[in-house]
Amino acid sequence: MAKPVQNELEQVVDRVVDEMNRTLEGIPESEPFGAEKLSPVEQIQRYLEMRDDFQAWAELIEEQGMKATLKYATTMEGRIRKEIGNHAERTG
Repeated sequence: MAKPVQNELEQVVDRVVDEMNRTLEGIPESEPFGAEKLSPVEQIQRYLEMRDDFQAWAELIEEQGMKATLKYATTMEGRIRKEIGNHAERTG
């Protein structure tokens, strides 16, 4: 089936959209604006601050979704156990 003939405005819009897509594809991935890189210890500290805060969990689930939130919690709990084990080895 042949594509319907576009008017001049539709052609301009299509060209602009194509150009914007090409431009966006060329932008490198980056951290969200205002994001800061935290050390592993700082990440654990931040997690522990929100660990028992129901409202913080509700907000995280709202922002990131349940699957990503569960992955985050599992990862952080694993890091905590690892740090506790490392500390026990150093002091034991």
